[in-house]
Amino acid sequence: MAPGRFVADRLLGLRLHGARGRPLAGLLALVGVDRDRSERATIAFFGVRGLGSFYYLAYALNHAPFPDADLLWAVVGFTVLVSVVVHGVTATPVVERLGR
Repeated sequence: MAPGRFVADRLLGLRLHGARGRPLAGLLALVGVDRDRSERATIAFFGVRGLGSFYYLAYALNHAPFPDADLLWAVVGFTVLVSVVVHGVTATPVVERLGR
């Protein structure tokens, strides 16, 4: 397997884990908070994302050699862009539904 493909496959796996793992971590962090279940789930789903990905990638690239740094930036940038679009499209309907 080509090194670039290996890195891309691993990043995809990490991003898929982040799509499930971070909301789960957010739900766990909100245990005991005085909000109903649907509000806690919404907060966990729409939690802070994106900026950390750029920070951690920049940190990693400054502390170790990576053969496909441009590919890494492209994958992270695309993932954050998709996340912004998905959250932008879904935020209004979800929050309106919470208000009912």
